[in-house]
Amino acid sequence: NNIPKFFKNSKRTVGARIVDNEITMQLLDYLDTPLQVSSVKIEDEISEIITDPYEIATTYPQNAAFIIDAGISPQEFSTIVDATGNALEIIREGLGDVEKL
Repeated sequence: NNIPKFFKNSKRTVGARIVDNEITMQLLDYLDTPLQVSSVKIEDEISEIITDPYEIATTYPQNAAFIIDAGISPQEFSTIVDATGNALEIIREGLGDVEKL
């Protein structure tokens, strides 16, 4: 309940992405504020992640005001951790190191 109004919507939880990307970290430092972003849902079951900036821009031109081309990212899902309960629950293991939790 103690999150800024900027992030509030009809849902009771929010997700936070902890990034390990130099461009994103510099952008966050420069802006001095969190970024609010969403993922593009391609289909019900995602078999491949699109990480080529050119392919994203041409496939989904209506979904982004701008794209920072930092090259092609690794095609791996991120780790998802549920922190809403008394203990952390690993929902999906991916790039994030769960041993650090």
